[in-house]
Amino acid sequence: TVPTSRRASYFVHHETTAMRCGSSSGSSSIRSYMNSRFVEAGQAPSACHRTSTRVRRGAASAASADVEKAPFVLHNPASAVESALPPGKCWLAGVGPGSWDHVTVKVVKLIAEAEVLVYDDLGAQELLCAAPAWAERMYVGKRGGTASIKQHQIDQLLVTLCKQGKRVVRLKGGCPSTFSRVGSEASALSAAGCSFELVPGVSTATAAAVLAGLPLTDAKLAGAYAVVTAHDASS
Repeated sequence: TVPTSRRASYFVHHETTAMRCGSSSGSSSIRSYMNSRFVEAGQAPSACHRTSTRVRRGAASAASADVEKAPFVLHNPASAVESALPPGKCWLAGVGPGSWDHVTVKVVKLIAEAEVLVYDDLGAQELLCAAPAWAERMYVGKRGGTASIKQHQIDQLLVTLCKQGKRVVRLKGGCPSTFSRVGSEASALSAAGCSFELVPGVSTATAAAVLAGLPLTDAKLAGAYAVVTAHDASS
């Protein structure tokens, strides 16, 4: 068990850590193109800065009000060399329905050891503060009706980072098993010969009902439930 004092100092330390959209050193052509595309669309760097501010405020709130419930981290490496994760591998991980206290311990540990975080619009944005200060943070979220990165670009980005020997943690809302397009990313990594691992998370499809106090099944009233999407494959 991590002492309360250590957990408090952990969150306070990361509250003061400046986040960045990506490292200028060793930038790939894919990342350069992606960043320039966002600038033209008016989404970055301003969107990333807004996220950074929200994350830091969330971490500060956790440090002062919720530190007893904060997820513990056993190791925060000083450099990529000290990371416990093997290089050249990608973890496709789910971060749950939104609140950081519904994230699994394994995902928190992966974030703490990550060399690169590739993340969507996460409900638990403060989780990014658990990453090392030197880790790259790359936003690839997609929003309906706005200019966003395409899925094939995300697929190629993950492959490129793995080929560079990076320790990549790809964060997705909910669980990767449900409507996350993880199949496309896993297929691209497999075809390129890159090592990857699927890490389950709490699915929003089931968590939303439970948090609302509504069980999805009932011995007498509901023997099954279905999860469907309103989007087609091209959206």
